[in-house]
Amino acid sequence: MALNTYLIRKEWLSLGDDFVINSTEEDGEGVAYSVDNKILHLRETYHMSDADGTNIYKIMERNIPNHRVVIYDDDEEKVAVVRKRGDGTYWAHVDDERDLFVEGDAEGGVGLTFSNVGGLNVARMTDAWLFALADMRQIDIRADQEDSLILAVTVAVQYLAGDEGDDDDDDEDRIGLGSILFASAYLFRNAWLSIGDDFVINKIGGEDVGWYVNHKALRIRQYYHLENEDGDTLLKIRERHNPRHRMIIEDDGGDKVAVVRKRGDGTYWCHVDDERDIFAEGDASENKLELSNIGGLNVASMSEADLKIFPDGDGFNMVRVRPDQEEDLIMALLVSVQYLVDDEGDDDSDGESDGE
Repeated sequence: MALNTYLIRKEWLSLGDDFVINSTEEDGEGVAYSVDNKILHLRETYHMSDADGTNIYKIMERNIPNHRVVIYDDDEEKVAVVRKRGDGTYWAHVDDERDLFVEGDAEGGVGLTFSNVGGLNVARMTDAWLFALADMRQIDIRADQEDSLILAVTVAVQYLAGDEGDDDDDDEDRIGLGSILFASAYLFRNAWLSIGDDFVINKIGGEDVGWYVNHKALRIRQYYHLENEDGDTLLKIRERHNPRHRMIIEDDGGDKVAVVRKRGDGTYWCHVDDERDIFAEGDASENKLELSNIGGLNVASMSEADLKIFPDGDGFNMVRVRPDQEEDLIMALLVSVQYLVDDEGDDDSDGESDGE
């Protein structure tokens, strides 16, 4: 997934003056958006304009009944309400599909991640690394997102960073069901690390079969076939001992698709090619994993089953996959990780060839 990258000044919490958000054009000096602080208003108010000077959003403080920042479009229609929760995270309530959740060090302005209602990351803020520009932060946004809205939420978060937050209830039912809108959800057995038998991966609802995992027990090396609901083999997953311990993913014709290894730090690397590599981290033994692409944004996650999505999923795990991803490959990666979980891992360089 391609990313759109922007640069924002490092002193982004120094409010009271105007500033610009730079694009990646002209070595990071091209202006994408400008933020104009209307200091004569009774409440903190910012106007966000595009590169042509056209006003896009008005970002305004609200004190009553609760401290919030409200984002309006140019027609004064409310677009989003941003609040700081008691746990220090932020919720930008847009509608039932486009809500954003922000967590990380907002006061420091680094390590911020923006996720959707499906729990998958859509943007992040880090120290600028793409360009050799001092005193700048870098914001990477998934190319299928509304860049201007995410940047407006960023401005709102900068204002609320010093707020105490509140413990008002979120609409958990809406957020839980929203996962279906933003990620394809599947059900994995809870005992997924019990290797040696066949199992199925279920679709939303927990009854329909998404994939079969067929363990070829009579092989000398561990060998699995990932089959679709019709029993057709999609991918083959086999163990390799030499020269290093890896899991190899092949297509039905025997051509190598990916190599999965466990690193020395306990994370996993699924090497496909220069664009489709996947990285997995978390406590695989506890069935908690986050999968990200080479841009560092989430493409899938594994956690305990959400009973709002899987009412009969008690004791199972849920895998959520971004709809634009190769679901077969991600499921094959999870099968590989389940086998490598007790492996010691290695400190080989990620750039080292895994060719046979």
